[in-house]
Amino acid sequence: MARQHKALSGGVIVLCLIFLLAPAVQGQNIVIKRRTFVISGAVGLPGVTMNGLPGAPMTDENGVYSAEVEYGFSGTVAPVKLGYVFEPKQRVYQKVKANHTDESYAATLLTFTISGTTGLPGVMLRGLPDDPISDENGRYSVKVSYGWSGVVVCEKTGYRFEPPSKMYESVIKDYTNESYKAHELTFTISGSVGADGVMMKGLPGNIVTSGGGTYRVDVPYGWTGTVTPMKEGHSFVPPLMEYPAVMSAQTNQDYTASVYTYKISGTTNLAGVTLKGLPGDPISDAAGFYEVSVPHGWSGKVVPEKNGYKFTPSSKPYAAVKTPFESQDYNAEIIEHTISGNAGGAGITLAGLPGTVVSDARGFYTAKVEYGWSGTVTPTKEGWYFEP
Repeated sequence: MARQHKALSGGVIVLCLIFLLAPAVQGQNIVIKRRTFVISGAVGLPGVTMNGLPGAPMTDENGVYSAEVEYGFSGTVAPVKLGYVFEPKQRVYQKVKANHTDESYAATLLTFTISGTTGLPGVMLRGLPDDPISDENGRYSVKVSYGWSGVVVCEKTGYRFEPPSKMYESVIKDYTNESYKAHELTFTISGSVGADGVMMKGLPGNIVTSGGGTYRVDVPYGWTGTVTPMKEGHSFVPPLMEYPAVMSAQTNQDYTASVYTYKISGTTNLAGVTLKGLPGDPISDAAGFYEVSVPHGWSGKVVPEKNGYKFTPSSKPYAAVKTPFESQDYNAEIIEHTISGNAGGAGITLAGLPGTVVSDARGFYTAKVEYGWSGTVTPTKEGWYFEP
């Protein structure tokens, strides 16, 4: 072992001497590398491109970036992401000789204004962020983020709007004068009362029926009222209709009309007299009494008629009857006709004529007979005969 160790030591010494005495070895290159430094920080958003840094790195899911630059690097670095602006906008580097960490930026999402008028205060613009409400002048204004999309619908109870909606897709600019026109909602109340000229009191404008008693009117959303049909001399069933808050069309709102009637009555003091001119031309009864109903406002002329009779008064006029008329009496007188002539001498009796009829000194006679009288007249005088 001692002999081997000695021999090994001698060999090492010989090798070292050979190496020291040998000429230099050729082709052994030295590698030189430039020093590098790190530029890093946070932007607060993932996917932000850091333009200007080598390789244009992108922030990670935590919004952090990091890039390696060589000693002496110079450049301008600007974060870029669609829809965002950054503060600061950029950073300038000149001859970097150390690490730059915490080179952070604040990101702000771009916003745009959508504004206009609804024509009314208190209109909700449903679909815009936070569903804004138009001010006392009907105006609205709201900020939306870059690329915002949505459908906006105006809403206010009792109104509809034109256009009914507005669609926005990927907003990348301001939208001003985005206006709507408001129309008050109305609903129809309609029906029939069965008579023309009936005022529908309580409806807007107090409209009057026509065309067979029909009516129709538009009322605003939520209209409240009591409707009463009115016409002189008429009653209606139902007498009125109440509307607490109209929110839909009210059709077939019908009434039944009845006309007031008044009695015209009296006596003719004779049975079987026709009261010509009264409705139905009534005839007096066995006691001479008559009675008939006429509608409110009836006008006419009544003439009593019966063959062989005349009446006092001969007629009665009525204009726009609005009350009963009782004791509308007539006095009847039988009509008389005259039978007269010459009997051919004085003192001749005309037997058969009513009463005692005797010719006068000139032979003339005259007699009154009732209408429809029948009889045979015979002239008589002692000692005389007559032809015929």
